[in-house]
Amino acid sequence: MKRLFFIPFIAPFFLNGEPSAFDLQSGATKKELKQLQVNSKNFSNILTKIHSQVEANTQAQEGLRSIYEGQANKIKDLNNAILSQEESLRALKASQEVQANTLKQQSQTLENLRNEIHANQQAIQQLDKQNKEMSELLTKLSQDLVSQIALIQKALKEQEEKAEKPLKSSAPDNKNPSL
Repeated sequence: MKRLFFIPFIAPFFLNGEPSAFDLQSGATKKELKQLQVNSKNFSNILTKIHSQVEANTQAQEGLRSIYEGQANKIKDLNNAILSQEESLRALKASQEVQANTLKQQSQTLENLRNEIHANQQAIQQLDKQNKEMSELLTKLSQDLVSQIALIQKALKEQEEKAEKPLKSSAPDNKNPSL
């Protein structure tokens, strides 16, 4: 590319050099020489345009390379962000699975506790029923015992009264014999 840069400057010297003796012999006319000079200038202009286009293309290529590198860096950053998000999602999923297992265990524990509460309620109802029956039985036994005690007291009273009657009838007899 550097060689192309110098061509527009060097070409006119080669094309416009002094006419040599050989040129005079060749029979080239001034018109032809003038045409050659015009062609040389046109060629020089074309080379300058090509050179400027090459420079513009080089700058555009550098610009595109810069954009490409910027986009590549953005893509790399986005890829890193995506990988980070994927890692976060995996961690959240693992945490969610742990929480789901914990919730399942707690649900099972709650169900077991409900079953135990139900069993305890039935046992309490059974105990209440037995307590009621025992209370009724104790009340009946208490009433029977009171009745029995009343009968025993009555029987004892009757026995005391019977025992006192023979003593009363024999006691006046004992007082008189000493006379």
